[in-house]
Amino acid sequence: MSKLVQRPIQVQLQGLDNVFHMMIIALERLEAFLMIRRSGGGVSQLPTTAIKTDRDLHDDKKNPPTLSGVMKEVLLQCSALFFQTEFDDEELFTKTMRYFFSDLLEWYGGRGSDVPYDEVDRYILPICVALSRQVDSVAGIMQVCEMYVANMSRIEDLDDEGKEKAVREGLESLIRGMEAVNHRKEMLLESGEDVKLTTHKRGSAVEGFNRLMKAMISFYDTSTPAKRVRNMFTSYVEGLPEFSDDEIEKEISSKLKDDTNSLTTSSTQDNSNKN
Repeated sequence: MSKLVQRPIQVQLQGLDNVFHMMIIALERLEAFLMIRRSGGGVSQLPTTAIKTDRDLHDDKKNPPTLSGVMKEVLLQCSALFFQTEFDDEELFTKTMRYFFSDLLEWYGGRGSDVPYDEVDRYILPICVALSRQVDSVAGIMQVCEMYVANMSRIEDLDDEGKEKAVREGLESLIRGMEAVNHRKEMLLESGEDVKLTTHKRGSAVEGFNRLMKAMISFYDTSTPAKRVRNMFTSYVEGLPEFSDDEIEKEISSKLKDDTNSLTTSSTQDNSNKN
């Protein structure tokens, strides 16, 4: 990114970079958790760009990860991301989004065809609406998450012990994250250097975009998620495949037809076995 003169902008960009990096940490932790669970143990074989870096403050021996925990951590980082993307300068906002949207696609580009579509792919919609501020509040991010990722158990649904644990873990994570963000901001101010944005490249932007579009078509029976993902990325990243409305609708219709035929065949076989 080009050199910027104003120090407040530098500090704001450093804050955004820190929070975006911590969101990638959360994504990589979710990715690893799901891959280890699918394989029945071992370690994830995918390359990582954020976990085990100096901004990764997790202690998995002290606090072993759970599916609910790693899922909620991504949502927490999406919420933090929303508060870092309010720019007064529209041109600067657009340039910044071009960088982070491209970086996000290059991270997803490392999830090869042998990796099943899963919650890591589903999270793309909450991440994108938070990053591009297509919602008005954190509550809007929660709604997108519940609609397209999972209906997270809310704190009011927990028992007293569950509430205490959720509050404690949430506060600890927030405090650690804010300490890391503030520390790097202070270092930037003291050094007088220009901000250096972190990269999370594991593949190409086109590879990442193709995967996410196919995942949206695979997951949902409506074309809305695929079109929404397409529109957000093509608004900021050049050179991506077209994925026209007609193509998306055709793919969705074909998938629904295959699902219907599969159900019909299964029902016929069950009736035949009963007879």
